[in-house]
Amino acid sequence: MAPIMDSLSRALNSTPDQEPERAGRFLALVGAHANLITASMFLTGMAANPLISKAAKDIFQIDFDWGTWALGSIVPGLLSLMLLPPLIYRLVRPTLSDARPAQAKAVEELEEMGAMGWKEWVMFVTLTLLLILWATKPLHGASTTLVAWMGVSALLLTRTESWNDIIGNARAWDALVWLGGLLTMANLLRDYGFIAWFSKAMEVWVSGFDGVTVVISLALIYFYSMYAFSMFTAHISAMAAVFLAVALAAGGTPMLAVALMAYFSCLCGCLTNYSSGPIVIYFGLGYVPVARWFTVGFAISIFHLIIWLGVGMLWWKLLGWW
Repeated sequence: MAPIMDSLSRALNSTPDQEPERAGRFLALVGAHANLITASMFLTGMAANPLISKAAKDIFQIDFDWGTWALGSIVPGLLSLMLLPPLIYRLVRPTLSDARPAQAKAVEELEEMGAMGWKEWVMFVTLTLLLILWATKPLHGASTTLVAWMGVSALLLTRTESWNDIIGNARAWDALVWLGGLLTMANLLRDYGFIAWFSKAMEVWVSGFDGVTVVISLALIYFYSMYAFSMFTAHISAMAAVFLAVALAAGGTPMLAVALMAYFSCLCGCLTNYSSGPIVIYFGLGYVPVARWFTVGFAISIFHLIIWLGVGMLWWKLLGWW
């Protein structure tokens, strides 16, 4: 791993850049890829994550709820977040390494904002209660969507957010429209038989292996199949349930299959510069060229596989998931 990282570091830092551009490149990459890790760690971390939970229930009768999702991701997720900045620092080394001026500026702006007001406290309490309700679903049975609607209603009733704020969020509605089209494309792949053909080929290929090998093989294929999709939701909608069904048919270990599909569904977004809305925003800042984004993304995919198939597998073994 180290020689590969050294080679990539030399190649990625071989061209001269101005200092602000190098610093911006480092920060954009860290922000984008850290966002993917946190999105993978929670059921509510990304809009399409509940599709995995639903597929786990439908196919394996496994209740992969908010608490279970977070429990399985806490160790590999925190380790990934801790090691990601040093890795990107080696791949795309910034020339500005003193962050104290930025810290001083942040402190100054916080002081100018003053103490938290009524709306800030309402937002804080609402988000805290949402997390508690999501984490305690086995106790009350309220669905993830219902809890989210309760939070939105609370913000509207307390006038922390207004209806005009919601309907005026052009980026959110734009994302919904695009997601509708992308989901339609994914459904057409299924309707015209491509997904069925692909899943049958995968089932034949992995048949005969033991349960853990089946799951890891399918998870790797699922991870890198993200190259063929434009966004998370389309990828998950088209592939997740199908791959879980293949794992079931081929004798894969159920809980391990669900865990890898759940966490890899967001982590695989590291591969491209268009995998999610936040990734598009970070890429749109203009600090990272397309070729460099793909090269760094592939290196980070290897990093994710080492962490989640190494430390993650050991953690899930302790949890009795396989």
